[in-house]
Amino acid sequence: MACAFTNIGNAIVAEIRTARDAASLTVNEFESECLWSKRELELTELDVLRVDVAPLHWTQSLRSRGSWSRMCHYQIGIRKRFSPEHRDAQTGFVLNADVEKLITLAADVLEVFMPVRPNHQGRALTDVAGAVWREPKEGSTRVVVDWDLLRESHQFCAWFPLTYEFAEASA
Repeated sequence: MACAFTNIGNAIVAEIRTARDAASLTVNEFESECLWSKRELELTELDVLRVDVAPLHWTQSLRSRGSWSRMCHYQIGIRKRFSPEHRDAQTGFVLNADVEKLITLAADVLEVFMPVRPNHQGRALTDVAGAVWREPKEGSTRVVVDWDLLRESHQFCAWFPLTYEFAEASA
């Protein structure tokens, strides 16, 4: 049996693809995968939108006699490197409308996993029964945009953390 960490990472990608295929996101034309080995930030392709899952780490603790709990931590990244056609001819900056679409996409993807009301659970993963969304310790999820990368390399990059817990009996 594969490790919960790998199963959950792949299941998160599956949920993102399902939302894309159902056309429930603002932008539905993107590639998505779990970045197990290729972790570079800079994109070489122009105008290719990516919504990827970057596995970070997991912690494991004894939950009770004979069972373990794994807290699996990931980052969801939204990335696109813009061609000159998507930049202002005078300033060279990426067009505001294009940046706004990607910011909205980041919010949409985050919403896929968030609970609909306080005291509710976030999205259950179809491919990993028993995986439970966990709220960050701070009580809120921070979405980070790398504004310097956008200005210097014409590449949009935003990311946010996502944590799932999985409990299982020890062997």
